[in-house]
Amino acid sequence: MPRPLVPAATLCMSLLAAVALAGSGCRADVAADAGAEGLTLHPEDRSLRLSRRGDGGLPEVRLPVAGDTWLRLAVRQHRLDVGVTLVAPDGEELLQVDTPTGERGTEPLAFLADAGGEYRLRLEPFSGDGAVELEVVERRPARRGDGRRFEAFGHWAAGVALWLADDAEGARRELGAALRGFREVGGDPVETDGHRWLAAALADLGRIEEAGEHYGRTAEGYRAAGAAWDEGQVRTVRAPLLRRLGRPRAAERSLLRALELLDAERHPFDRSRALHNLGVLRREEGRLAAAESAFREALELRRVLEEPCPVVSTEVELGSLLLLVGREREAADLVRTARPRAEGCGAATRVSLLLTLAWTYHLAGEPARALEPLDRAVALAREADASDLEIGALDRRGTVRAELGRPVAARRDHLRALTLSRRAGNRAARGHQTANLGRLARRRGEPLEARRWLREAIPLLQASGDREGEAYTRLELARVERAAGSGAAALAELER
Repeated sequence: MPRPLVPAATLCMSLLAAVALAGSGCRADVAADAGAEGLTLHPEDRSLRLSRRGDGGLPEVRLPVAGDTWLRLAVRQHRLDVGVTLVAPDGEELLQVDTPTGERGTEPLAFLADAGGEYRLRLEPFSGDGAVELEVVERRPARRGDGRRFEAFGHWAAGVALWLADDAEGARRELGAALRGFREVGGDPVETDGHRWLAAALADLGRIEEAGEHYGRTAEGYRAAGAAWDEGQVRTVRAPLLRRLGRPRAAERSLLRALELLDAERHPFDRSRALHNLGVLRREEGRLAAAESAFREALELRRVLEEPCPVVSTEVELGSLLLLVGREREAADLVRTARPRAEGCGAATRVSLLLTLAWTYHLAGEPARALEPLDRAVALAREADASDLEIGALDRRGTVRAELGRPVAARRDHLRALTLSRRAGNRAARGHQTANLGRLARRRGEPLEARRWLREAIPLLQASGDREGEAYTRLELARVERAAGSGAAALAELER
């Protein structure tokens, strides 16, 4: 992962007296300020705290280690995000660790010192002006299997780095090798994190079912360790995958558990994310009052945090809900005020805003005017290589094109959306697009093709838990059967 340059820092150390440090296991507090060569974490010391001031760097930490020693460290970040590099006595860089934990998480580090000598830790600040605490979690003589454990940890660190560098396939290979290695040695404290980042890589590769399984293992691992914040984050991320796999009840349970764990005062951003996802889920299930309540609570938290793009994202989703309940003017006002603020946001937020804008035009009886934002949404999603966003944009554009009397273009959009749904393993979208193709074929007067598509859609919608979608699809199929002169078949579909 490319690392930002750190300004040349001058350092000054303000240490506790050496006599107090010797054998006490207490902390040494170091402020980054004026020139220093670094400091030493002696074998008898248990922890060391280093503070950053302004744009300064952090001192290098020396680690005298005897040969054949296993050492595990935790770099706890307090309002300061750092990357950690381990350097051997001969100057070789052994490990680089930088996980996406931000300014509050912990960077783990573990290694086997075959040769004795002075190892060094370089701590590179990326953001924040707080402190890091370097804690010795484990220091002991090497045991059988530690070499394999260190190898697995190297795969783990490399896998996280590759995922951060947008190499999902490379990350999958490295993290898979790490987890195999940890299993061979009876497990490791970072194994749960390994499942977490492997799940993220698999999700990026469109392997949704596997990603959901690994996120499930991650959540259970964090629960067993009492890591409430981490568990809440993972359950929030897992829920949309469960929804895509056609498991809306499991998705809701995951989000409700996340909300139990994420406190509004200590974890406002993460709680707002869980509430936002809960709003999307409940809106899709037709539970509109509950969805609006979740969106408004998320919006309240996000506005206090002054996070512009998350605010816009929730405003857009709330706007689409308001359109569903006939509050078009209120929805239009939300979209109009959000639009200029969305320009600096990610593709997902901008595509969602364009889709909601198109919907407002559509409901106002101006479907032709809706095409311009829909074309832009499709292009933006494709440019971002975001299949889920492109599926949604194509779906909406296909519907509008059909209403404008352009069935060939509409069919092309729905077929493209179906292809993307299959590739992504998105059962819910696959069922929806298959049903759309059936409805389109019926309107074009092609009963055989309509029957084929609609019959294919029904089990997909059942598997994804979309009962409303199934009901509408059976209604379409009943119309096809009645037009074909099969009244009994039509009645059977209506009864179902």
